[in-house]
Amino acid sequence: MSRNPMRGEGCFGVLKSVRENPTSPLELLDFSEIQVDREFDDLASSVKVLLPALHVKTAAHRVKYKKELPPVFTPSLPASVPK
Repeated sequence: MSRNPMRGEGCFGVLKSVRENPTSPLELLDFSEIQVDREFDDLASSVKVLLPALHVKTAAHRVKYKKELPPVFTPSLPASVPK
């Protein structure tokens, strides 16, 4: 499916259909050329519980979601600056 003119919404619809058919023999859904969002990731996780053999391939260049923010950077003063 990765070379079809589909957007993230279309990928979401395909995955919803797969979820509604838990007896599906699908082993791979390749969405590697399509940008998907966090909602898709959540749905993919729930489908993985129903169909553990299903591999959902998504864009490798997508930004990973972090649960916590990185610490704030505070630059230190150079040693030559008076305090």
